[in-house]
Amino acid sequence: MARDERTEGRNATTEELERSLAGASAEFLAGALENPRFRASFFVLLLRNRRTPESCLRDLAKRREWTRRYETKRLLAMHGNTPPVVARTFLPHLFWRDLAAVADDLRIHPTVRRHGEALLRVRVAEMSLGERISLARQATRGLISALTHSAESAVVEALLGNPRWVEGDAVRLARSEGTPPPALERLARHPTWSRRQAVRLALCRNPATPPAAGLALLRGMHAPDLRRLARGGGAPRWIEIAAARALSDGRTGGGRGDPGGSPSW
Repeated sequence: MARDERTEGRNATTEELERSLAGASAEFLAGALENPRFRASFFVLLLRNRRTPESCLRDLAKRREWTRRYETKRLLAMHGNTPPVVARTFLPHLFWRDLAAVADDLRIHPTVRRHGEALLRVRVAEMSLGERISLARQATRGLISALTHSAESAVVEALLGNPRWVEGDAVRLARSEGTPPPALERLARHPTWSRRQAVRLALCRNPATPPAAGLALLRGMHAPDLRRLARGGGAPRWIEIAAARALSDGRTGGGRGDPGGSPSW
């Protein structure tokens, strides 16, 4: 005779529920919710079970006596089977770290992830510097632009180490005259991004780039890039002069250079 797992869940003892909920089947869980011995403390166990079906989660979300707890809101919002319309109602209640986790979890519905990102973008301005730095290290693509606009050098440095940061982000940061000089200097001295041709040229053309950092970037540049800068094209006058001098003196290189060193001119 086939097992009736729903009946088993409905009739399980308190000890059996506590032992089984975290890994039980969907049928057992549905029965457990009808079990008079089901306690509020078991709710977390059920929500940690990735097999908990949508029907159970929808039912649980309606039980206000349980959803008042923060952990309940968090787990409902982050469960991959929670209906998106239900999960989104809990997102505004989450702390920024949990919102960041929602935005980064591919098991969660894309609509819910995007809503989590949108809420975080709004909160960025209200977060402390330390929180923005922590978020920058793990920010998703949808959050990187919001953090870049904060333009704080420590936040920028954290973004430069984010595995999702790409060359296009570095170029946009380097081009923007609204980027504070300390942030531009950090970018100019970064061991990876300062060696990218497009980033180096954008930094040299930005009048907000500190002169010492800009001149250091010219070291070892290819002659064609030096000629572009020497002709102007938006570069500050002091960069034009330094690029022309490097060309006339034959001080060109392989394009990698040493952005952290001191220029010889």
